[in-house]
Amino acid sequence: MFVGRRSITLNEYDKDFAIGWNRLGGELKDWLHGSPHWDEAGRKRQGLARLIAAIAVLAGGVLGPAVTVGALYSELSAQAWSSFLMTMAALAFLWSLLAGRRGGAKGA
Repeated sequence: MFVGRRSITLNEYDKDFAIGWNRLGGELKDWLHGSPHWDEAGRKRQGLARLIAAIAVLAGGVLGPAVTVGALYSELSAQAWSSFLMTMAALAFLWSLLAGRRGGAKGA
């Protein structure tokens, strides 16, 4: 990549550096596909786990407010607060999932 040089100039195109960079990218891609730490089955399981988590969060987002309203009408304030906090936690988790999907939350 450096072809016997100790440094390169970044203000112009360097063919030798580009060839070396592309070769390095190919080696990294080969390593990625040959590594047991980056298997396709793991990626599929990760997708399934995200789907299950999203369903659980949505269920919590629907059931949480319903339980909160029911608790408020029955004057069970401790239950209402715990339901409210559970709902807020579920919504925060859902937001974090969506922010991670977009590439990060704004301001974070």
